[in-house]
Amino acid sequence: MLIEFNYQRAFTRNLGWVSLDEQNIIKEKKIAIAGMGGVGGIHLINFVRMGYEKFHIADPDTFELANFNRQFGATMDSIDQNKADVMVKLAKSINPNVQIVVFHEGVNSHNVKEFLKDVDAYVDGLDIFEIEIREKVFGYCHRFNIAAFTYGPVGMGVAGTAFLPHKMSFEDYFGMSKASFNEKIYRFVVGISPAFLHMKAIKDVSYFDLKNKKTGSTTMGCSISSGVVVTEVTKYLLKRGRVVAAPMSIQYDSFSQRFKRKISWGGRVNPLYILKVYVLKNWILREKS
Repeated sequence: MLIEFNYQRAFTRNLGWVSLDEQNIIKEKKIAIAGMGGVGGIHLINFVRMGYEKFHIADPDTFELANFNRQFGATMDSIDQNKADVMVKLAKSINPNVQIVVFHEGVNSHNVKEFLKDVDAYVDGLDIFEIEIREKVFGYCHRFNIAAFTYGPVGMGVAGTAFLPHKMSFEDYFGMSKASFNEKIYRFVVGISPAFLHMKAIKDVSYFDLKNKKTGSTTMGCSISSGVVVTEVTKYLLKRGRVVAAPMSIQYDSFSQRFKRKISWGGRVNPLYILKVYVLKNWILREKS
Protein backbone atom coordinates (compact mmCIF):
# COMPACT_ATOMS: atom_id res chain seq x y z
CA MET A 1 0.00 0.00 0.00
CA LEU A 2 1.41 3.38 -1.05
CA ILE A 3 1.41 5.91 1.81
CA GLU A 4 1.76 9.59 0.98
CA PHE A 5 4.22 11.48 3.18
CA ASN A 6 2.64 13.95 5.59
CA TYR A 7 4.92 16.20 7.67
CA GLN A 8 2.49 16.76 10.53
CA ARG A 9 1.72 13.05 10.85
CA ALA A 10 5.38 11.99 10.54
CA PHE A 11 6.56 14.23 13.38
CA THR A 12 3.49 14.35 15.59
CA ARG A 13 5.30 12.45 18.37
CA ASN A 14 7.66 15.42 18.78
CA LEU A 15 4.69 17.45 20.00
CA GLY A 16 4.51 17.85 23.72
CA TRP A 17 8.29 18.20 23.83
CA VAL A 18 7.98 21.03 21.31
CA SER A 19 4.88 23.01 20.50
CA LEU A 20 3.18 22.97 17.11
CA ASP A 21 4.50 26.48 16.46
CA GLU A 22 8.02 25.37 17.41
CA GLN A 23 7.79 22.36 15.09
CA ASN A 24 6.91 24.73 12.27
CA ILE A 25 9.94 26.89 13.15
CA ILE A 26 12.18 23.80 13.05
CA LYS A 27 10.85 22.98 9.58
CA GLU A 28 12.16 26.29 8.23
CA LYS A 29 15.63 26.30 9.83
CA LYS A 30 18.73 25.44 7.80
CA ILE A 31 21.58 23.38 9.30
CA ALA A 32 25.08 22.98 7.87
CA ILE A 33 26.93 19.76 8.76
CA ALA A 34 30.53 19.15 7.69
CA GLY A 35 31.36 15.44 7.57
CA MET A 36 28.93 12.56 6.98
CA GLY A 37 30.92 9.85 8.75
CA GLY A 38 30.88 8.84 12.41
CA VAL A 39 28.91 11.66 13.99
CA GLY A 40 27.97 13.72 10.94
CA GLY A 41 25.83 11.02 9.36
CA ILE A 42 23.85 10.28 12.48
CA HIS A 43 23.53 14.03 13.14
CA LEU A 44 21.81 14.42 9.78
CA ILE A 45 19.41 11.53 10.42
CA ASN A 46 18.47 12.79 13.88
CA PHE A 47 17.91 16.33 12.63
CA VAL A 48 15.68 14.93 9.88
CA ARG A 49 13.72 12.86 12.41
CA MET A 50 13.29 16.00 14.52
CA GLY A 51 11.60 17.60 11.52
CA TYR A 52 14.38 19.77 10.07
CA GLU A 53 14.16 19.91 6.28
CA LYS A 54 16.93 22.23 5.04
CA PHE A 55 20.61 21.29 5.04
CA HIS A 56 24.03 21.93 3.62
CA ILE A 57 26.24 18.85 3.99
CA ALA A 58 29.81 18.13 2.92
CA ASP A 59 32.03 15.07 2.60
CA PRO A 60 34.47 14.04 -0.18
CA ASP A 61 35.04 10.53 1.17
CA THR A 62 33.54 7.13 0.40
CA PHE A 63 32.46 4.42 2.81
CA GLU A 64 34.81 1.54 3.58
CA LEU A 65 34.79 -1.53 5.79
CA ALA A 66 36.71 0.25 8.56
CA ASN A 67 33.72 2.59 9.03
CA PHE A 68 31.28 -0.17 10.01
CA ASN A 69 31.71 0.06 13.77
CA ARG A 70 30.28 3.57 14.05
CA GLN A 71 29.18 5.32 10.83
CA PHE A 72 25.44 5.40 10.22
CA GLY A 73 25.57 5.03 6.44
CA ALA A 74 28.24 2.33 6.32
CA THR A 75 26.80 -0.95 4.97
CA MET A 76 27.88 -3.63 2.53
CA ASP A 77 25.73 -1.88 -0.08
CA SER A 78 27.36 1.54 0.44
CA ILE A 79 31.04 0.56 0.23
CA ASP A 80 32.92 2.84 -2.19
CA GLN A 81 29.95 5.21 -2.44
CA ASN A 82 30.26 8.87 -1.51
CA LYS A 83 29.18 9.35 2.10
CA ALA A 84 27.15 12.49 1.45
CA ASP A 85 25.22 10.88 -1.42
CA VAL A 86 24.40 7.83 0.70
CA MET A 87 23.17 10.00 3.56
CA VAL A 88 20.99 12.08 1.23
CA LYS A 89 19.22 8.90 0.10
CA LEU A 90 18.69 7.82 3.71
CA ALA A 91 17.40 11.27 4.69
CA LYS A 92 14.97 11.33 1.76
CA SER A 93 13.75 7.86 2.67
CA ILE A 94 12.59 9.40 5.97
CA ASN A 95 11.33 12.72 4.60
CA PRO A 96 11.17 13.01 0.80
CA ASN A 97 10.76 16.79 1.12
CA VAL A 98 14.18 17.47 2.63
CA GLN A 99 16.24 20.03 0.73
CA ILE A 100 19.92 19.11 0.90
CA VAL A 101 22.74 20.92 -0.87
CA VAL A 102 25.77 18.63 -1.13
CA PHE A 103 29.40 19.81 -1.23
CA HIS A 104 31.12 16.75 -2.67
CA GLU A 105 34.55 18.34 -2.41
CA GLY A 106 34.15 18.74 1.35
CA VAL A 107 34.53 22.07 3.10
CA ASN A 108 37.60 24.09 2.19
CA SER A 109 38.85 27.65 2.21
CA HIS A 110 37.36 28.24 -1.25
CA ASN A 111 33.77 27.17 -0.53
CA VAL A 112 33.29 27.87 3.18
CA LYS A 113 31.35 31.06 2.41
CA GLU A 114 28.90 29.21 0.17
CA PHE A 115 28.70 26.25 2.56
CA LEU A 116 27.62 28.52 5.41
CA LYS A 117 25.43 30.86 3.35
CA ASP A 118 22.07 31.56 5.02
CA VAL A 119 22.43 28.74 7.58
CA ASP A 120 20.98 29.06 11.07
CA ALA A 121 23.56 26.83 12.76
CA TYR A 122 26.72 24.93 11.93
CA VAL A 123 27.33 21.44 13.33
CA ASP A 124 30.82 19.94 13.35
CA GLY A 125 30.98 16.38 12.06
CA LEU A 126 34.59 16.50 10.88
CA ASP A 127 37.11 13.83 11.77
CA ILE A 128 39.21 14.84 14.75
CA PHE A 129 42.28 15.10 12.52
CA GLU A 130 40.68 17.63 10.17
CA ILE A 131 41.80 20.27 12.59
CA GLU A 132 42.92 23.03 10.22
CA ILE A 133 39.71 23.23 8.19
CA ARG A 134 37.84 23.06 11.50
CA GLU A 135 39.70 26.23 12.55
CA LYS A 136 38.69 27.97 9.31
CA VAL A 137 35.01 27.01 9.57
CA PHE A 138 34.68 28.05 13.20
CA GLY A 139 36.59 31.24 12.47
CA TYR A 140 34.15 32.10 9.68
CA CYS A 141 31.19 31.35 11.94
CA HIS A 142 32.56 33.71 14.59
CA ARG A 143 33.14 36.53 12.10
CA PHE A 144 29.63 36.29 10.69
CA ASN A 145 27.75 35.48 13.90
CA ILE A 146 26.74 31.91 13.07
CA ALA A 147 26.20 29.59 16.03
CA ALA A 148 28.65 26.66 15.77
CA PHE A 149 28.48 23.42 17.73
CA THR A 150 31.15 20.77 18.27
CA TYR A 151 30.11 17.66 20.17
CA GLY A 152 31.88 14.43 19.44
CA PRO A 153 32.41 10.87 20.63
CA VAL A 154 35.03 10.68 23.35
CA GLY A 155 35.38 7.05 24.32
CA MET A 156 31.94 5.71 25.10
CA GLY A 157 30.39 9.09 25.70
CA VAL A 158 30.21 12.68 24.50
CA ALA A 159 32.11 15.88 25.09
CA GLY A 160 31.85 19.30 23.57
CA THR A 161 30.66 22.86 23.56
CA ALA A 162 29.27 25.59 21.30
CA PHE A 163 30.57 28.90 20.02
CA LEU A 164 27.74 31.39 19.94
CA PRO A 165 27.52 34.86 18.36
CA HIS A 166 29.21 37.61 20.39
CA LYS A 167 30.75 35.10 22.81
CA MET A 168 34.17 33.44 23.10
CA SER A 169 35.63 32.34 19.76
CA PHE A 170 37.12 28.98 18.80
CA GLU A 171 40.61 30.50 18.68
CA ASP A 172 40.26 32.28 22.02
CA TYR A 173 39.15 29.01 23.59
CA PHE A 174 41.63 26.55 22.05
CA GLY A 175 44.55 28.81 21.06
CA MET A 176 45.56 26.79 18.02
CA SER A 177 46.81 29.41 15.55
CA LYS A 178 50.49 29.06 16.44
CA ALA A 179 50.50 25.39 17.50
CA SER A 180 51.87 22.40 15.60
CA PHE A 181 49.47 19.82 14.15
CA ASN A 182 49.91 17.38 17.04
CA GLU A 183 49.64 20.18 19.58
CA LYS A 184 46.35 21.26 17.99
CA ILE A 185 44.93 17.75 18.44
CA TYR A 186 45.90 17.73 22.12
CA ARG A 187 44.42 21.20 22.61
CA PHE A 188 41.16 20.18 20.93
CA VAL A 189 40.78 17.01 23.01
CA VAL A 190 41.49 18.83 26.27
CA GLY A 191 39.29 21.78 25.34
CA ILE A 192 36.19 19.70 24.68
CA SER A 193 36.80 17.16 27.46
CA PRO A 194 38.76 18.87 30.27
CA ALA A 195 37.24 16.56 32.89
CA PHE A 196 39.10 13.54 31.38
CA LEU A 197 36.19 11.26 32.32
CA HIS A 198 36.97 8.85 29.49
CA MET A 199 40.53 8.00 30.48
CA LYS A 200 39.67 4.92 32.58
CA ALA A 201 37.86 3.34 29.62
CA ILE A 202 41.03 3.25 27.49
CA LYS A 203 42.19 -0.33 27.12
CA ASP A 204 45.13 0.03 24.73
CA VAL A 205 46.66 3.42 23.90
CA SER A 206 48.67 1.97 21.00
CA TYR A 207 45.60 2.34 18.77
CA PHE A 208 45.74 6.13 19.16
CA ASP A 209 48.15 7.00 16.35
CA LEU A 210 48.54 10.71 15.57
CA LYS A 211 51.23 10.06 12.95
CA ASN A 212 48.89 7.97 10.80
CA LYS A 213 45.77 9.89 11.84
CA LYS A 214 44.05 6.92 13.47
CA THR A 215 42.14 6.77 16.71
CA GLY A 216 39.47 4.68 18.39
CA SER A 217 35.79 5.65 18.25
CA THR A 218 32.65 3.81 19.31
CA THR A 219 29.07 3.68 18.11
CA MET A 220 27.92 4.51 21.64
CA GLY A 221 29.91 7.74 21.59
CA CYS A 222 28.56 8.72 18.17
CA SER A 223 24.94 8.03 19.13
CA ILE A 224 25.14 9.89 22.45
CA SER A 225 26.93 12.83 20.81
CA SER A 226 24.22 13.20 18.21
CA GLY A 227 21.45 13.22 20.79
CA VAL A 228 23.21 15.99 22.68
CA VAL A 229 24.03 18.19 19.70
CA VAL A 230 20.54 17.98 18.17
CA THR A 231 19.14 18.96 21.57
CA GLU A 232 21.52 21.91 21.99
CA VAL A 233 20.95 23.22 18.46
CA THR A 234 17.18 22.92 18.88
CA LYS A 235 17.29 24.73 22.22
CA TYR A 236 19.33 27.52 20.63
CA LEU A 237 17.07 27.93 17.60
CA LEU A 238 13.88 27.83 19.66
CA LYS A 239 15.37 30.02 22.42
CA ARG A 240 14.50 27.34 24.96
CA GLY A 241 16.88 27.82 27.88
CA ARG A 242 20.63 27.95 28.40
CA VAL A 243 22.90 26.51 25.74
CA VAL A 244 26.34 25.34 26.81
CA ALA A 245 28.92 27.63 25.19
CA ALA A 246 32.65 28.28 25.55
CA PRO A 247 34.33 28.73 27.95
CA MET A 248 31.94 26.11 29.37
CA SER A 249 31.98 22.51 28.14
CA ILE A 250 30.21 19.32 29.16
CA GLN A 251 31.18 15.67 29.15
CA TYR A 252 29.20 12.51 29.82
CA ASP A 253 30.99 9.17 29.94
CA SER A 254 28.66 6.17 29.81
CA PHE A 255 31.45 3.77 30.81
CA SER A 256 32.01 5.42 34.20
CA GLN A 257 28.44 6.78 34.33
CA ARG A 258 29.75 10.23 35.18
CA PHE A 259 28.81 13.73 34.00
CA LYS A 260 30.81 16.94 34.38
CA ARG A 261 30.27 20.56 33.44
CA LYS A 262 33.52 22.54 33.29
CA ILE A 263 34.35 26.22 32.83
CA SER A 264 37.80 27.12 31.52
CA TRP A 265 37.94 30.82 32.26
CA GLY A 266 40.15 32.60 29.75
CA GLY A 267 40.24 29.59 27.45
CA ARG A 268 43.67 29.29 25.83
CA VAL A 269 45.42 31.28 28.58
CA ASN A 270 43.90 29.32 31.45
CA PRO A 271 46.85 27.77 33.38
CA LEU A 272 44.93 24.57 34.13
CA TYR A 273 44.08 24.11 30.45
CA ILE A 274 47.73 24.54 29.49
CA LEU A 275 48.76 22.06 32.20
CA LYS A 276 46.22 19.46 31.03
CA VAL A 277 47.46 19.71 27.45
CA TYR A 278 50.97 19.02 28.74
CA VAL A 279 49.78 16.12 30.90
CA LEU A 280 47.83 14.47 28.07
CA LYS A 281 50.71 14.78 25.64
CA ASN A 282 53.21 13.25 28.06
CA TRP A 283 50.81 10.51 29.17
CA ILE A 284 50.32 9.32 25.59
CA LEU A 285 54.05 9.45 24.87
CA ARG A 286 54.81 7.55 28.09
CA GLU A 287 52.19 4.88 27.43
CA LYS A 288 53.52 4.28 23.92
CA SER A 289 57.15 4.04 24.99
